[in-house]
Amino acid sequence: MTGPPAPELQWAREVIDRQVQQMTRLVDDLLNVSRITRGKIELRRERVELAAVVKSAVEVSRSLIEKWGHELTVMIPPSPLCYSNSSKMGLQLSCGVCAKAGTSASTP
Repeated sequence: MTGPPAPELQWAREVIDRQVQQMTRLVDDLLNVSRITRGKIELRRERVELAAVVKSAVEVSRSLIEKWGHELTVMIPPSPLCYSNSSKMGLQLSCGVCAKAGTSASTP
């Protein structure tokens, strides 16, 4: 093959790449659930400040939100709001929510 790939071929490769990444994450999540339920691994629970998790999630998702031309407003209470959880799992959940909102929100 010579020259750059046709636009359709490039698009197909990008779609396949995204789908493979998504499937990999899903399989990893299923394996983790299986390990947790069988007692093979244990989540490290820690005291997590919600504001820090939300700020990180917004930072990770900002480019996607801007790409779609959306505006995100985050209001964090002045007093700390903490919870006990795995900080990694909290960040993954928050990033997923921000990313989904960034791609599915309707523009005014």
